[in-house]
Amino acid sequence: VAKQSGMGRLINNIMQAVFFRLAGALPYEQAMPLFEHAIEKTYKNKGADVVRKNLLAVSNAIDNLNQIDVPYTSWARCEMKDHEVPRSGEEPSFVRNVLDKIHTRLGDRLSVSAFEPGGVVPLGMTQWAKRGVAQAVPVVDMDKCTQCNKCSAICPHGVIRPFLASPQELASEKTPLTFVTKPATGGNQASGLAFRIQASPLDCTGCEVC
Repeated sequence: VAKQSGMGRLINNIMQAVFFRLAGALPYEQAMPLFEHAIEKTYKNKGADVVRKNLLAVSNAIDNLNQIDVPYTSWARCEMKDHEVPRSGEEPSFVRNVLDKIHTRLGDRLSVSAFEPGGVVPLGMTQWAKRGVAQAVPVVDMDKCTQCNKCSAICPHGVIRPFLASPQELASEKTPLTFVTKPATGGNQASGLAFRIQASPLDCTGCEVC
């Protein structure tokens, strides 16, 4: 609903509208005009287009409400099963003993002694957390890329990274056909090398900062 209304991933007013529709804190017919007036007052300084998108998102949220029947009896008895994260054996013990349990929602079973003294998390642990939680990931258009590397610099999770490849590496049978590059710029040091911006979907959180 947010994306269709031009709101990107911003859902605060959408969820507020749904709350008024379902909670009954105020009669819906009374609450919505007040809410829409509050939206106009809050966002009027940002321009008419911002106000329009927020009002459209609220309207679309109500139009897209669908009831889902939840089998409460069976869900109430649902048990969490242990889930093993496949590992190669190269990862630190902290990853296996602590992070994997947290990522599989078993963190409440950890004892205090499982953590480092002072609760410190060792550096470099995010490289082992391939969560794949993003609903949308960046796709690089190498035809438009200017090799400024700003997308890599701004990415808070190190998902987007620039690479230089030699002709030998590009000719390798391990290089996929979809690995599109362009001649690298940057003087003599980059002469003869190919440039590419590569994103890692499993590391991306979908923050859309890029």
